[in-house]
Amino acid sequence: MAIFYTAKCCCLQTSCMLVVLAIFVINAAVSPVADIVQYNAFRRSGNYSYIIPISKYTPINVEISLEINTTEPLIVFLCKVTLGNYCSYSPSSRNIGENIQASTQGRQHIWTLPVARLYDSAYYFRVAVPGFVSCSTDPHYGGVFFTDYYFYFYRKCN
Repeated sequence: MAIFYTAKCCCLQTSCMLVVLAIFVINAAVSPVADIVQYNAFRRSGNYSYIIPISKYTPINVEISLEINTTEPLIVFLCKVTLGNYCSYSPSSRNIGENIQASTQGRQHIWTLPVARLYDSAYYFRVAVPGFVSCSTDPHYGGVFFTDYYFYFYRKCN
């Protein structure tokens, strides 16, 4: 299991709250935490990117869960999914990623991601206070009204 922590202060109108996110990648298939890289490609506030290697010994039918826990009840949007090439063809490969939930609300947010079947895949999440933003909100408000998280998973299939 890989664990990431980030802290963020959300301010809306006259109130502010500190939100601590604990992000878990739940599965032994993920490479050791030391191999996971936090990468800030966009160089803006409210934006975090993680590059996560998947062990080449992971069976392709294993699904990996990504869990985001927050100290306050928030909404987490799955704004974009980019699926790469398949490691090998299987009949279930055609519908991969179609049943991933678009958003969750509360303190615990869990997604089962079909990353083991793919050479690479990317997931873009937006964490916010409910009712104020969506995936289409201008990214310049990042760090004020929401925080964006990008997860890039990759593996060697052979």
